[in-house]
Amino acid sequence: MLAAISSSKELEECCRTDVYRYALRRVGQRADAEDIAQETLCAALEQQKRFSGNVPLRCWLYGIARRKVADCLRRRARHSAHTPESSPPTDARLLHDEASAEIRRLVMALPEFQREALLLQLTEGLSQAEIAQVLGKSTGAVNALLARARENLRQHGAAYFQPESS
Repeated sequence: MLAAISSSKELEECCRTDVYRYALRRVGQRADAEDIAQETLCAALEQQKRFSGNVPLRCWLYGIARRKVADCLRRRARHSAHTPESSPPTDARLLHDEASAEIRRLVMALPEFQREALLLQLTEGLSQAEIAQVLGKSTGAVNALLARARENLRQHGAAYFQPESS
């Protein structure tokens, strides 16, 4: 039996807040995150008859948003262009930016499901059961994905983040 979505307002609110934050953390640009949230809302409204109610609405929307984020990143990769900074950065800012870029590179280098499971847990605060619903995996599989993601980050990030021996 299909459960109906209580209202389009509920969908709009979830897309405006939760989905927007989810997208912003993945794509890093507000305009793109706003577009993804809007595209997710439109897709959810078109597909609302397919919402079974077996998973929380937020998890269902994250599943839709996840595909919209992937589309955005593919478009961005095809049209990559860098804009110069307007003012010279400080040393502290450069170090912070370098560390942030390295962390982002390490996370983005993870296999897709490891990356998504880790980001859904750390940035969205989803439980392993909720992550399983978003990714269409079992809770045990999500646990394994998270463990492998952490181990991959430890192994590949050790050279960069280990303190230097004197």
